[in-house]
Amino acid sequence: MGEREIRGALAGLDQRGSGMSEREWLRRYHRHGDNEAFRQLFGHYRERIWKLILTRSVPQADAAIVLQDVAVAFAFYLKKQLPDHCSGLIYKIAHNKIADYFRKTGPPAMPLEVADGQVDSERNNPMKALENQQEVHQMLFQSGINEKQRQALVLHYYQGYSAGEVATILGIPEETVKSRLYLARKTIRAYLEKKKVRP
Repeated sequence: MGEREIRGALAGLDQRGSGMSEREWLRRYHRHGDNEAFRQLFGHYRERIWKLILTRSVPQADAAIVLQDVAVAFAFYLKKQLPDHCSGLIYKIAHNKIADYFRKTGPPAMPLEVADGQVDSERNNPMKALENQQEVHQMLFQSGINEKQRQALVLHYYQGYSAGEVATILGIPEETVKSRLYLARKTIRAYLEKKKVRP
């Protein structure tokens, strides 16, 4: 399957399962270049990768190109090597392609752009005191949390992923995710207290 075929196949991805395991689809694509196997494998992660790309402040028009780049790199990797599972691999490829995009275009104009613009209302969410997305953008930028903490925060509170799912997306241990969330909340609370905003 060449790059043109991969790009063309993306529009028709069938995200429904067929009873085969991910490992079986991996073997079929790795050994035979089976287009249906690739559609099933990539289709399973497509929506989550799309949200991840948007969460990282890639404009929607460019996000489609980044998604295609992820699909192409994923397909080429699978033809060369047979991984045990896809999740860590595809998220790593996605992060690399997003980084490539910003190396070419420069950093985003805003430090954070969230696809759905909604803030989780959990009790431990220090952002719930802020009334709109612009304030959240400004607060995250000014509070001093680092990029790794911001990624974990956005994926957990904005996108609604569990700590375990964030760990899979970022390719790090779950305890590291929990630590980053804790440190981010602590930093944001200190920032809000300094600004006299009650979390």
